Amino acid sequence: ALARTTALVGRHEDAVALQRANLALVERALGPDEALTLEQRAALGVVLLAAGRTDAARAELDAALSALAARDLADSAIGAWTRVHLAQALRLSGRFDEAEPHARRAFDTAARFPGNPDAAGLGPFKNELALCLVGQRRWSEAAAVLADQMAQSMQINGPEHHATLKLMGRVGYLLVREGADPRRAAALLADAARGTRTLGPGEAWRVQMYEAVRAEALRLSGSPREALELLLALRAERLALLRAADPSATDITEPDDGIRALIDLMEARALLDADAASAPAARDLLTRAARIMREQGNDSRRSLQFDAGDAEETLARLPPR
Repeated sequence: ALARTTALVGRHEDAVALQRANLALVERALGPDEALTLEQRAALGVVLLAAGRTDAARAELDAALSALAARDLADSAIGAWTRVHLAQALRLSGRFDEAEPHARRAFDTAARFPGNPDAAGLGPFKNELALCLVGQRRWSEAAAVLADQMAQSMQINGPEHHATLKLMGRVGYLLVREGADPRRAAALLADAARGTRTLGPGEAWRVQMYEAVRAEALRLSGSPREALELLLALRAERLALLRAADPSATDITEPDDGIRALIDLMEARALLDADAASAPAARDLLTRAARIMREQGNDSRRSLQFDAGDAEETLARLPPR
């Protein structure tokens, strides 16, 4: 527990050292193959994951799971916990096809635990499975996994709970990525943005993200001009927030952050749908979006993000200069 707490406050290498000491102590007392020892080995893998040492984490988690399987404990509670973190390690290594079966089996195992068929107990397992599907660009399947979790969170936590709002936003995002049911996506993203605004100024970036992706849902619904109006309002809101901190701020001094790139991408796409003659302006927006996303290391296979590839794909469809 101390090792995990140390990791939570950012002292990752101290956490790794503590967990190695825990493992050594338990292994000396109980032997290498006892369930408690294997739990401590898996915990070392989790701490290594938090430290960004993915390969080392994967080795520890794989060893722990193999030893648990030898004791017929692979589908126990500790087996499911170990397996879902192994799926995470594989996913973070870009091995999405290998990660998904582990995430799915961990979820299926956890769903059989007494008292666990609820959003709190299964949430981490559903999230990991969804991310493994995202890594394979299987957007609609990921949306279905999270939509089920969203429905459970609405029932348990209520529609205004921060966890429910995040799930609304994620499901809406995934529906936009799939290009399926954009009207439902727009409604979910609008609800997510509206509810998230009540959580305070620290969540302003998340509201802006939801609204930018909602603009894409509106475009996909056949309303590019409505999307442009939303994006114009969003740019004005961002400028107001900048001026609250610095009265001299202008749109020229707007930071090259992920939200700016996202707005640029969505505005370019809406411009192209609204007016084919806007290609030069769209090209400038897409070029800037691609640069920012590349600099920030966005990767749509590893997280719920649009990336430089999305901007470059739209650029490739433009007529030559």
